[in-house]
Amino acid sequence: MKHHQFIVLIITILFLNSCATYKPQYKDENYNKTFPTEKDIVHSFYLIGDGGNSPIGSQSEALKDFKVELAKASKQSTALFLGDNIYEKGMPNKGDENRAFAVCVCTFN
Repeated sequence: MKHHQFIVLIITILFLNSCATYKPQYKDENYNKTFPTEKDIVHSFYLIGDGGNSPIGSQSEALKDFKVELAKASKQSTALFLGDNIYEKGMPNKGDENRAFAVCVCTFN
């Protein structure tokens, strides 16, 4: 019985592995694979995840790079902070000197 289960397991693994692919597969062979250059970008979205774990009084490398990219962004852009952006102790109480650091407001120039 163990031998039979082992063979079924191997066949299942091979079957699931055969479904994997390393290149895009399209239904239509004439699928346009290039970005249309004649169209303008109407709005851009900038996404950053896990942006809340910066040391007090400074910014993480990820936030510094994000700030550089946002400085280049057009007015038709939106920044979205994804995930858990307030760590271990949560949001500081009102009046706490570190509260301003915990609140992030992004503007585009």
